Parts: sequence; C-alpha cells; structure tokens
Amino acid sequence: MNHKSEPEPWETTPAPPARRTALARVLRSRQEVRVFSLLLLLFVFFLSFGPGRTQGARVMAHARALLYERRNTIDTCHWTTIDKVLYHGHYYTCAAPGMGYLAVVPLAVSEGICSLIPQRIGQSLDQRTRLQLQHQCQPLIDAGYLAFDPAVNKVDMFRFHAAIWFFELWIAFLMAIGGVVVTAQVV
Repeated sequence: MNHKSEPEPWETTPAPPARRTALARVLRSRQEVRVFSLLLLLFVFFLSFGPGRTQGARVMAHARALLYERRNTIDTCHWTTIDKVLYHGHYYTCAAPGMGYLAVVPLAVSEGICSLIPQRIGQSLDQRTRLQLQHQCQPLIDAGYLAFDPAVNKVDMFRFHAAIWFFELWIAFLMAIGGVVVTAQVV
C-alpha cells in the first residue's frame, strides 16, 4: 500500500484569483453590459464620420504637432483646418488646447495601426481622401483656408482622418463607460 501522508504542494496551493480587466470591473452585471452597449451604439450613431469636420481636424492638427514636433504650433498641419489663428508668424488652434492634449495617445495608437497598411494601399487611400475633401471643401479651398494638394499639404489625409475617427470612437467608448458608472451609482 502506497499512501501519501502529506499532499504535494501543487495539490494544496489555491489558484490565484482570476485577474479582471478594467472593463470587467466596471461592467459587473448583464444589466450594466446592456446599458453600456446601448449607450455605445447611441454615441457611435451620432458621431460625424467622414472627412471635412472642422473640430476633429483642429484637435488632430494640434495633437500631431504635440506628438511629432513637441510644440503647440500647428504650422505643419494648418492646411487641414479652418479653426486656426496666425500669431507672430505661427499658426495655433483657435480653441482651448485640452482636446489636443487628450488626443495624443489615441493618435499614437491610430498611427501604429495605420502603419500596418501596405504603402501602396495607404497612398491610394490618401488620394481618395484628398479627392473627397477637395470636393466637399471647395469654397474653403478657394478662400485660401484649406489645401489638399500634396505639394502644399504634406500630411497623409487618410491617416489624419483615421486618427480623428479613432479618437471619436474612443470618446464614445469613454462616454458609454461613464454612463454605466453613473447609472450604477444612481440605481
């Protein structure tokens, strides 16, 4: 007879508690998941997808200047937005800079995702986006506020607007999470 007097260490050591993601800590019940899903769908529905939105372009121009140039002037991206001010020879956004600072991380993530797109496809998407913008924004181009000619505006317009879309989705996600947290505290 071969009986063990003491159990082996792996037989008595309890398994570590499962780690829960931040989202799982917020969404604790099916009702909270439903509220989150409903709010996310509503917020995404009301997003203004498509190029040519001035507030998104202003925010992303500032975020690009912060991320790539480490400065608040939007000189290299000023052709992408009409919401700008020329002050002492430099262009700045004409609104408070807070959203530009908040957009830096989503811009970096979006740029990382867009870097996975093959160059040929990326160039095609940039050309298509420029054509769409030229069609939609012709009066502003004629007035000298915007330019989408690659000789003047060197910014990849597809990546620029993809970053705006990503940032807007991120905002919708955070608003939906906030709605769940507020709803859970009220109920």
